Amino acid sequence: MRSSVIAACLGMVVVGPAAAQTSVDAQVSPETIRQVQKFEIALRSAIVTAGQRLGERARDVVPDIEIGFEMLPQAQGVVLPDGNGFLFMVDLPAIEATSATLWDIMSRRNLVSNPVPRVSNPVVPVLPPASDAVLGPPITNPELEYAEFTRQALVDALLDQAFALPIKEGQSLTLSVRVVSLMPANPLGPLARRLYLRIKGDDLLALRQNRITRDEAKKRIMESRY
Repeated sequence: MRSSVIAACLGMVVVGPAAAQTSVDAQVSPETIRQVQKFEIALRSAIVTAGQRLGERARDVVPDIEIGFEMLPQAQGVVLPDGNGFLFMVDLPAIEATSATLWDIMSRRNLVSNPVPRVSNPVVPVLPPASDAVLGPPITNPELEYAEFTRQALVDALLDQAFALPIKEGQSLTLSVRVVSLMPANPLGPLARRLYLRIKGDDLLALRQNRITRDEAKKRIMESRY
């Protein structure tokens, strides 16, 4: 099943959709609740951006293709007890089965109609500046690229949007990510796991205060799958 491919790549588990309501303790301040909700919006926006990137890559091969998703992305923030930080449950929508099937048909037809020409003496092209270079070969597996685009977008959100949260030293910010499909899970498919992205509050504060670079902070994000 298509959604199982995405889940296996991201290390997620395929289950039903979760409510998009923020879970907080009664003692959490209204300001903290507002900050949590703001970061939820940033996470949902990051997933939408990943889907848009996938659509752009797909149209490089099949100009008329439109990649659809089964539902809207969801993010639910939890303020952990005892000052341990924040946990956000992120639901990544699966690619619609009809979109995946249409992609398979149209991409094969396009490759047959436009085969790669063979040349006996190929000329090495002059590459444009790095900022304008094409990123990678044409898309061949939408599920795999969607998984990677989403992972990258969530990492960017951790580094660029988490400053809105009142994270302190000794705390942490964790994303628990799963792919959600309306279709029944394939019992014969690969075992799926959640993807966890975690960064310490100390590292976010160091990044905010320019004591470490963004690339250094990215290397300190801990990834696990189980």
